[in-house]
Amino acid sequence: MAVAQADILARWPKLAQVTDSAEWTAAIADAALLVPAAVWGTLTDLATIHLAAHQLFVMRPDLTPRQVQSESVGGVSRSYVVASPGSGGGYQGTDAGQAYLRLRATLALGISVTS
Repeated sequence: MAVAQADILARWPKLAQVTDSAEWTAAIADAALLVPAAVWGTLTDLATIHLAAHQLFVMRPDLTPRQVQSESVGGVSRSYVVASPGSGGGYQGTDAGQAYLRLRATLALGISVTS
């Protein structure tokens, strides 16, 4: 089965705010290239869904909750140290990317995934 926008929205409904069909087409096509069926087998569609969702969240950072780095109230302001994202090719930065990494870890291809 080819992954469609509806398949991604079923798992990642927050992406309904992405209305540009070109963004959807690009994310799905890019993800499909990185998830070959010869490697992923029955997990191909699920991996494509998570990877495409991750790419959409990266393109639309307003949809991904972030830690507060600074705040001000009146004349008082403060800043916080925020840890940088972990390794994993940036996949740690979104819930969809983390889901992709967890799925990739089940392949046991000798790929090391750390969290």
